[in-house]
Amino acid sequence: AELKSEGICPQTVEHRQVKYLNNVIEGDHGRLKRILGPKGAFKNRTSAYRTLKGMEAMYSLRKGQGAMFAYGQPNPDAVIVSRVFEAA
Repeated sequence: AELKSEGICPQTVEHRQVKYLNNVIEGDHGRLKRILGPKGAFKNRTSAYRTLKGMEAMYSLRKGQGAMFAYGQPNPDAVIVSRVFEAA
């Protein structure tokens, strides 16, 4: 309420106090843990960042979210892959 009155937070934002709202986000880590195995560690931050970024890109392609991230492009999947791996 204070953030809304100060104008920092939009008036359309609502605070929902439901116990299990973040389970979808927390449950997403299980897929990552299965892929990485019991060790689950990287030697440095750069390799961890690049690996996880690539895994998330491939997962979004598998879910068919290409059109959402590259709206209006003739081949949205190619746009996602090029954006993810151009700086890798």
